Amino acid sequence: SGAKWDDLVLSFLNASEVAVRYKDADVGTFDYEALEFSKRVSSENGIPGGVLWELLYKIAIFSVYEGRGDAHPTKQTLLQSFAGVKENALEKRRSNLATRLQSAFGITDDPFLPYDQKEGYCLKFTLKLPPALRGDGEVHRSGISYIDELNSDD
Repeated sequence: SGAKWDDLVLSFLNASEVAVRYKDADVGTFDYEALEFSKRVSSENGIPGGVLWELLYKIAIFSVYEGRGDAHPTKQTLLQSFAGVKENALEKRRSNLATRLQSAFGITDDPFLPYDQKEGYCLKFTLKLPPALRGDGEVHRSGISYIDELNSDD
């Protein structure tokens, strides 16, 4: 009781499980079934948990890969990632995802901030990618030799 979205952190461990933290306490690890998402597998990407879990996963991915640091996916970005889905259907999925998250975590207010065309879909809680996609913040060699043509002595 009295829980707030701001204090919740969901960290994807892989495409089907999340680690949940509330404030500074580990709540546990849950898969999409434990959080009462669909048992279906997405036909497009093979992501388990149905279209709502897939939407949550894509929000996590596009929040990082929009290229703006702390970015949030826009309707256009998500529509491009779901083949054949119209804007109204995407908004219905977003609404259903909000309802599913509210039910799973017992928090009554909407987990999304109001949609903003410039800012995109912003969550009130922290959502993290799987560790393999997060990286460690360090720049790593790609295996391709680096040639600095601007600073060569030629």
